[in-house]
Amino acid sequence: MTTQAATTGVIINDEKPVDNAYERTITHTIVSVSTTTATAASTPTPAKLGSPAVYYAKPIEDDFCKQQYSTQYIYNLANNRSQICTPDSTSSLTCFTTNIQSEFEIREGKVDIFCSAENVAFSRKQKMFYMDCKLTEEGENIFAHMEEYMFWTGPRHQFDEHFNLNASVNFMQVASELRQGHETAIAMRREGAGSKPGCACNTWHNLMEVWSYYMSMDVLSITPDEHEPQGTTMFDMEKDVANNQIIVLDKHERGPYFDLYDLLSDTNKHPHMWVQDDATNSIPEELHWYDQVVVPLAGNTNPFWEGTWKSHPCADSDLAKTFHRRVLDVFGLEKIPTLAAITEKQVLAKTATPPAWPEIQDSDKRINVTIVDRKETRKIANLKDRFIPQIEAKYPQVDITVIDFGSIPFREQVELAYYSDVFVGVHGAAMTHIMFLPTASPTRPASNVVEITPRGIHHRGYRNLAQALGHRYFTVDADNDLNGADFHDVDVEVTEQKFLDAVGTAIRAALQKGMRDESIE
Repeated sequence: MTTQAATTGVIINDEKPVDNAYERTITHTIVSVSTTTATAASTPTPAKLGSPAVYYAKPIEDDFCKQQYSTQYIYNLANNRSQICTPDSTSSLTCFTTNIQSEFEIREGKVDIFCSAENVAFSRKQKMFYMDCKLTEEGENIFAHMEEYMFWTGPRHQFDEHFNLNASVNFMQVASELRQGHETAIAMRREGAGSKPGCACNTWHNLMEVWSYYMSMDVLSITPDEHEPQGTTMFDMEKDVANNQIIVLDKHERGPYFDLYDLLSDTNKHPHMWVQDDATNSIPEELHWYDQVVVPLAGNTNPFWEGTWKSHPCADSDLAKTFHRRVLDVFGLEKIPTLAAITEKQVLAKTATPPAWPEIQDSDKRINVTIVDRKETRKIANLKDRFIPQIEAKYPQVDITVIDFGSIPFREQVELAYYSDVFVGVHGAAMTHIMFLPTASPTRPASNVVEITPRGIHHRGYRNLAQALGHRYFTVDADNDLNGADFHDVDVEVTEQKFLDAVGTAIRAALQKGMRDESIE
């Protein structure tokens, strides 16, 4: 939309809103078109210029892909919100709902939900949030139909076990006097999935939770706060992060992925609170006042966790690419890109020094191949003694890393994936690292993925994720039968030729990427 201010003669060229503050590259580009005749002595300040709109245009998206995997998913949540406390309540509760497509009949017609409460008192000793919220009829209906998710996560369990909506007005009045400034809390209850109960260390399950948490906050960041001045949103990514505190309500270990929760909070000012670790007798009976408490989307609601047994056509996802960039940003591997302002003076300059043509570096010639080496189950037979030597002999330009991801810290896992041109693994949670492979950028091509699947297991979740991030994906079915066993517990056998063909295809696909310029021999 382009609007012209009649009094100032300023054109404002508004680009499409973005889903979070980290991606605000161009939101307003202003070009001065003053009708005042400038004198020779005047030196107008160069204005920021916006590129023609066509440069920001995207191809028309398939409606399915748009609703499930683009920022439309964020907008749909923001637009489907309800205030479910009666007007005479001293607390308020806004719940956001969405109904994405599901492959399972049990999910058809049901909605996913997250909520943001305002004016809440918290007792750490009781592990309880107190509100004066008399539910509307719609609120009663929402609470009656809240979903249950894997491992007892999601708003239903949160509200059943940790929220009291019937606190008295007097109780809330006394508690509100403890207010110490605007503070937000996140009521976090994670899955205990992983190789041992309660470790919260299943890469797929627990990263889906982090991702859904980020998107919950993105929704709040574009939703007007009806109790604040116009233009105020329910969560400001620039101002409110400093006053945001995670309250962990589950009993699980910290786990390898918890550092990612630091992205939207200042742990120096508000350290994470682990209430289940408290010895009840050692905690004083006192209250803390929060202006806002968020109960985020459960990880199981993530659109990438739906339809994982079916292939889809969606080859570009803003949701996936944003999460990819955020994780890399947390670990300092890739900063969120911003666009430098282009001034009128620069545009009109008559002289410019063109950049030198890039020279290929020795490191650019190498192809990094990462192969996940599972230690417990679903191991690849003959991997190290036969398959690897043959690949190295046939492709001398490759550097192969065979690694058990469970043996290194999560940050190193992300970094290893980030520098992989080819990523190979057996179906399982380690394939989640597809999220961190380099996506296509102006100076770097996307990656190639080879997934070996147990025979008869046609899971397509990792295939869909790879495609949504722009990676080439190849799959290989194992040759050995499961014979009725759980595929999680069976090693995979693949013929030598099949393995070499699949991995070789992925390597050859990388020979003409970036600065590489090699022919297939």
